[in-house]
Amino acid sequence: MRHKHALRAGPAPGRWPGAEPWQTPALASAALIHAPIHAPIDALSDLLDAVAAGDGASREGLVAVLNGLLGDHLQRAEHALATPMQWRHQAAALDLAAPGLQARPRVLLMVHDLCLNEAGWQREGHEHGPLLARHLGATLLHLRYNSGLSVAANGARLNHMLEALAHDWPVSLQALDIVGHGMGGLVARSACAQAAVGGARWPARLRRLVFLGTPQLGLPLERMGSWLRRVLGLRSASAPLARLAGWRSAGMADLRHGDLLPPGGQGGRGRGQPPQPLRHAQPPLPPLPPGVACHAIAGCLGSRLHSARRGDGLVPLASALGQQPRSALGQQPRSALVPPLPATACWVGEGLHHLDLLSSALVYRRLLYALSDG
Repeated sequence: MRHKHALRAGPAPGRWPGAEPWQTPALASAALIHAPIHAPIDALSDLLDAVAAGDGASREGLVAVLNGLLGDHLQRAEHALATPMQWRHQAAALDLAAPGLQARPRVLLMVHDLCLNEAGWQREGHEHGPLLARHLGATLLHLRYNSGLSVAANGARLNHMLEALAHDWPVSLQALDIVGHGMGGLVARSACAQAAVGGARWPARLRRLVFLGTPQLGLPLERMGSWLRRVLGLRSASAPLARLAGWRSAGMADLRHGDLLPPGGQGGRGRGQPPQPLRHAQPPLPPLPPGVACHAIAGCLGSRLHSARRGDGLVPLASALGQQPRSALGQQPRSALVPPLPATACWVGEGLHHLDLLSSALVYRRLLYALSDG
């Protein structure tokens, strides 16, 4: 008998139930993993059954990858593996009534990237968050979320959760700082934009917003395959998940253009609609939150002069800094960040891959600078 988290078998080879023709792996994998997918549902169920009986952290890491790839499908199916958004504190779900919670007037929130969870901030024996929180005198929180959902959906939920947090925090919340890695930066920006429309009160506490390798203007679709292979390489027993790397979730599609708002709010595509053709002109980005000190930290595989287009291997340098309009064959240029970030708020680390941003001592020092007063 299957455990309750086992995926149901039954979809036709290469298709997910309810998938449109353009969502078939034969098309998606051409840009991502360059190999056809044959719906390894049974293999994936067996893998998760085995991991569930072993190390919990390993299982959670695999579930985070699965959500990045298929999270929107899991959510629509109300599947037990769909990750709910939640606050995490000291490797556990946040309990505001816990006697050991050291709630301070300042909160530092870390928002992870695609296919990761809060444990993804730990790399090569280093983690930025605890060191930053200790130096700043802040309470460290992580956001865990389903990175396969659209950025707008996650932004809407984060907006509501931040409003509740500001109201329910055990002490008066005076300052909120957010650091977003990759997709996490887009989710944070989406929450800010939707808060402005809805008249939320939590943005009045937002002091600093730091983007760490965030694709403000999108990223080349073909680079996602390399990113997924790197993430899967961090996980043990991830071969069945690698066979799913051709699926493209709503969250992954949003990364292509840096989409932040739902259809109608930014002109994005609706559920069940095929991706817009490349000649489609992208609408302007919503403005950065007013009165908030925003910073962009980017990686560059080589020198900034010669590796700007490659960027950190996933995000082009111009996109990470939001400084230039993006143009591609058949596309209209897209406007850059408004207001533009000043040069003093932008930093580029040469010789750093997208994941190296999580472990670099230079990046840590830049984060400390961005989050410090003065």
